[in-house]
Amino acid sequence: MESKKFWDKFYKEGKQPTESPSPFAVWFIKNLNRFGMSKKMSLVELGAGCGRDTRLIMKNFKYVDAIDESIENNLVRKLKAADCLLRSYHIIYSRFFLHCLTNKEISNLIDEIDFGTYFVAEFRVKGDKPVLYKDHKRNFIDMGWLTRKLMSNFFEVKYFEVRRGLAKYKNEDPLIGRIIAKKYDTR
Repeated sequence: MESKKFWDKFYKEGKQPTESPSPFAVWFIKNLNRFGMSKKMSLVELGAGCGRDTRLIMKNFKYVDAIDESIENNLVRKLKAADCLLRSYHIIYSRFFLHCLTNKEISNLIDEIDFGTYFVAEFRVKGDKPVLYKDHKRNFIDMGWLTRKLMSNFFEVKYFEVRRGLAKYKNEDPLIGRIIAKKYDTR
């Protein structure tokens, strides 16, 4: 609930970046074919925020749902997480959302992803030290834990990197992880 209050206030005050889309969204769209994805696939964006990436994604995919729980966010569709059946999407996309969750919540999310689905995410990782917006809690993701969790759930990690320079904003250059994984059917 503390996180929800933070984000409601954040959007109400108009603190979100106005440039659109993020470098991650641009990189993702440019690399679809490289990782076996196509624009014909359905996609859900988790933690869509102000819709910064959503606009680009909607121009490139036929079927898109964008979800954010902030009541101050009027640009994206608001669906309760319980109403969002992750099994009905080909791609689960999230930017700066995983680090808002606990490891248990991330684990539960991964457990819900069905076979054949891509998991595409960008997030802050262990070792990052926020410069801006230090007034809310973040879970700095352990990349080793995340990749082990994915692989133990039958995901093939197709791409990952951890570095600075991926999400610069004002005077901040956070330590960022990016991952693309696909869940394979083992039946």
